[in-house]
Amino acid sequence: MASWPNLSELLVGADEAASVALVGAPLAAGSVTPGHCDQAPQKLRDTLGRIGRYVVLQPFIDFHRQPFEAHQRLRYIGRAFLPYHGGHTLFFEGRAMYLQVGAMLGTIMAWNVYFVIIPAQRKLVEAKERNAAPDPVYGLQGKQRSVHNNYFTLPVLFIMISNHYPMTFGNRHAWLVLIAILLLAAYVRHFFNLRHKGRTVWAIPISAGVATLLLAIAIAPGKPADAAYTFADVERIVAMRCATCHAAKPTQPGFNDPPKGFVLDTPALIVANAQKINEQAIVSKVMPIGNLTNMTDAERATLAAWIAAGAPAK
Repeated sequence: MASWPNLSELLVGADEAASVALVGAPLAAGSVTPGHCDQAPQKLRDTLGRIGRYVVLQPFIDFHRQPFEAHQRLRYIGRAFLPYHGGHTLFFEGRAMYLQVGAMLGTIMAWNVYFVIIPAQRKLVEAKERNAAPDPVYGLQGKQRSVHNNYFTLPVLFIMISNHYPMTFGNRHAWLVLIAILLLAAYVRHFFNLRHKGRTVWAIPISAGVATLLLAIAIAPGKPADAAYTFADVERIVAMRCATCHAAKPTQPGFNDPPKGFVLDTPALIVANAQKINEQAIVSKVMPIGNLTNMTDAERATLAAWIAAGAPAK
């Protein structure tokens, strides 16, 4: 019975990915990079990409099912993960790219359990029931995939909560930030694995902490450039780029109500929500979603200058 939750995770994930791709990829996936393609080819590409994750990627990994030594693991990660990860950066904004990579890792983990670890356990049990010597290869295969899942745990956990940290996925080099964080998370996991074996290597958490601090400094938002503005300019930008969705009656196709009830269709509401505008449109640049309304860097600079001046209503 233990295998059913993993199978259900696999099927639900595949169904969700197909639904998002076929029904409304640009809005639901979380931002396709503007300028790459229009919505029809975009939906087709998203669909094929998601199908590729489930149909191509995991069987490719299964081709390497035979247990390998520690020095071969980097090659495994390079072949199976980095090309897939890098491909997503060509088409998706940071938040959507993080979501896709997380879905890929989660799918691998569920696949490992359902198609390798549990079948290996069954083979061992069947051998014991026949009073036969179990084939050690099944135990080695199960251990191999358990190790993979073990190291994927913290990276997947970070991706699950990354939506709360726009300075990561909103960074200009979000893909490099993600790789750095995933490697650091796996590195920290290695510390605990060694500790469980009786070895406490304090150099790992110390060096990981230093690396995390350096990464935080590197991706910290810079001071916005000075730009001339008037409140009329701010109103115009918000009306054109934000209020198409964030209005009492949105005009953007696909939205019947303002997302999260967040409305910016009056001067008073614009001023009252200046900090949220700063977080979403200036610091992280995750809004407008997918930059569907084509907000320019100059317009972001105008909003930044207005907010830096205290968001005056004049």
